[in-house]
Amino acid sequence: MLLSQQKRLTLMGCLILSIFTALSYSNSLHGSWIFDDIPNILENTPVHLKSLDFQSIKKTFHAAPGHPDKFYRPVAVFSFGLNWYFGGNNVFGFHLVNLFIHIVSSLGVFFLISALYDTPRLRILRDDKTIYIAWIGATLWALNPVQTQAISYIVQRMASLAALFYICGMLTYIYARKKPFKSNWPLYLMTLLFFLLSTFSKENGILLPCSLILTEIIFISNHNISGKKIFFALIFGALISYPLLYLINGGSLNFLSGYNMRGFTLTERALTEPSVLIYYISLLLYPNPDRLSLDHDFPVSTSLIEPLSTLAAIVALLVMVISAITFYRKTPIVSFAFLFFLLNHLIESTVWPLELVFEHRNYLPSIFFFWPIASGLVNGITYLQHKKRTVALTLLTLTVTYTLTLGIWTFSRNTVWKNEKNLWSDSMTKHPDLARPYQMMAVLLESGGYDEQALHLYQLSLEKKDLSSPKMKLFAAHNNMGLIYLKTGRYEMAINSFNAALSSQPGNGMAYHNLITTYLSSANYKEAERLTDLALAMEENKLDVEYLNYKAFALQKLGHAQEAVIFYKKIYQLSPENDVYLLNLSLALAQNGDYNQALHFLNQITISLQSTILFQLVQLENELRGGSTEAAEVLLKRIFLTHTNEEIKNILNGKRKSQPALDLSVIIPILEKKNL
Repeated sequence: MLLSQQKRLTLMGCLILSIFTALSYSNSLHGSWIFDDIPNILENTPVHLKSLDFQSIKKTFHAAPGHPDKFYRPVAVFSFGLNWYFGGNNVFGFHLVNLFIHIVSSLGVFFLISALYDTPRLRILRDDKTIYIAWIGATLWALNPVQTQAISYIVQRMASLAALFYICGMLTYIYARKKPFKSNWPLYLMTLLFFLLSTFSKENGILLPCSLILTEIIFISNHNISGKKIFFALIFGALISYPLLYLINGGSLNFLSGYNMRGFTLTERALTEPSVLIYYISLLLYPNPDRLSLDHDFPVSTSLIEPLSTLAAIVALLVMVISAITFYRKTPIVSFAFLFFLLNHLIESTVWPLELVFEHRNYLPSIFFFWPIASGLVNGITYLQHKKRTVALTLLTLTVTYTLTLGIWTFSRNTVWKNEKNLWSDSMTKHPDLARPYQMMAVLLESGGYDEQALHLYQLSLEKKDLSSPKMKLFAAHNNMGLIYLKTGRYEMAINSFNAALSSQPGNGMAYHNLITTYLSSANYKEAERLTDLALAMEENKLDVEYLNYKAFALQKLGHAQEAVIFYKKIYQLSPENDVYLLNLSLALAQNGDYNQALHFLNQITISLQSTILFQLVQLENELRGGSTEAAEVLLKRIFLTHTNEEIKNILNGKRKSQPALDLSVIIPILEKKNL
């Protein structure tokens, strides 16, 4: 009877926990693509699975944005691919899977805490209150608003999925340790599988063997022969984890190069992270949405006493670590929860050159964070209900109120995650001295057609700080401002902006392209040619067809058609099926007097482009230069039948590199006869 009652309580606990979690995240299911979602999923072609054949799936394993050959978190990225296969770019499916992962992880925490009460060290504490402690510990974790960044931010499925497999790995291991190895070896194999799945979802999973060693020391180890073998096997597992991390990162010290782009050094990050950890603890205890943000303006520690909070944080953590180790036999739950929290921050909160603060980093480390609190609350209420019922009732009321408040705060925080405008407005309000929120809001305004407002925010961002990537901040602001100036015809200001972008990142290809385009658009062909020569002189650009096209176009406009043909033919060798380059080549050949060859290349152009006004005008110039007056007249009639005067004028007034260098002195006289 007692067993069935326990099962009923467990089932009810799972159901209530799932419902509470689902309700708290119910307003997150239609949130839009945000920030890193876009390069990692929305614009990441290998993730866009159209079939489930081996080659397509294999491509998802190497889908690191900007690094197509890198083996990159294959389990998590493949899950994005499956989402895309079944629902395309519909965000609902992605959010639904994220929420499902979180609910299952929450249930996993519930069962994990319960399972730990069945270990040798805690079995004496196991009673009918255990299930309530496990439920409250899991619920406080699941409903905590800090977790919204790992759930409502689609791309952070990498963090939540790694945590789910990590939790499963701990569960199978604890269940396996209940019996001798020979009878439970399949569970050990499952633990190994979950370890790999976690690690290949996100690198944090590499710490699972270390967490199992911590579990052995505090809760399980009984010094028998079998226990010692397993303990040493775990140590071996922890040691071989780091070669695996070496392979994932492409070299043991390869990660240190990341500091080149940061606004802080390795030493400064190492000094700052103790304060960040204390801050994380405060966020978990008091996660008011007013304290949460995608960006955090956190002071960098430049020495032990600058700021003074640095030394205080280091001392506080050392005292807590020493206390946890010293008293782990007397306070195993508190010691385990704290040491597990620190242990699982080792990768993201130590020397890796990541940004200083991100809330989603707490998702895995905090799974046991509320266990000691839940234990204290349940045991306190039980003890007081017979002696001081009023105090016990007050404590119970506070527990219920705090739990409901967490759920309400999570629901509230999810309104910010609804779209990028809300998210960056929130960050700008809370951290007005950071550059990134201003720049991201400017991008949104620009995409909405509010160019002047976007320019204002870009200019403001130049006055703000950006520790994550200060050089990129300068480049992005100047480059994006230049694009707005170019679009609105303010060529001199665009040139100044693109030059400033190049100063912040010398040799940046994007700035070179934009600057050359501006010179071409402003009819400054001499300067465009000079800058193109500089770009082509760089080894990596020698075969860049875009730069070769700029060069040829500038030469055409300067009246050097024969030289232009040389470059266009080189482009043709590199990209023989590109219609735009074929059009340019045929026009240059016609301007050089080689009409038959020009016609040869015109005939290679696809039917779809042949119906465009651009093609027809190039064809018209070729006919006029070749003296085919009758053919030109027939073509001219077709042009005026199929296109408006406005369309023709727009093409003739175009100066940018994307269209052929038409010779207006040849075309205009015949068009004037038609009163254009």
